Amino acid sequence: MRCLHIALSLFVFANVNAGPAALAQAPGSARPILGMTTEDWSFEIVTDELSYPWDINRAGNLIVMTEAGGHIVMIEDGRLNRYAVNTSDPIVHDGGSGLLGMTLSEDFQTSGLAYLYHSYRSGSRLNLITGNSLSS
Repeated sequence: MRCLHIALSLFVFANVNAGPAALAQAPGSARPILGMTTEDWSFEIVTDELSYPWDINRAGNLIVMTEAGGHIVMIEDGRLNRYAVNTSDPIVHDGGSGLLGMTLSEDFQTSGLAYLYHSYRSGSRLNLITGNSLSS
């Protein structure tokens, strides 16, 4: 499998503020989902401006998401920023393919390093590439 390094400038805020109560859950307060009712849930809409969101991660107060069409979306303090991901083989969003999974490195808030996988086309075949790195 090929390893592709993606360079993308990301602006990550150095100050991390406490997140909304709906997003900040105390460790150890987890309960099995099957034992919950609708009264046990709370939510807050942080954006309705997403296009086919696929994966979501948090780093402090920063929410980082992939959009299958080939964008990274970052939301912090109510501000949404969208960044196009450019690769040597264009990302193909066809059905369930596109810019899919993502994981943030443990030190993401200082390094800006994330790992992505996406689909691309080679001839008539649709392929999946993993091991991509993204850093600010």
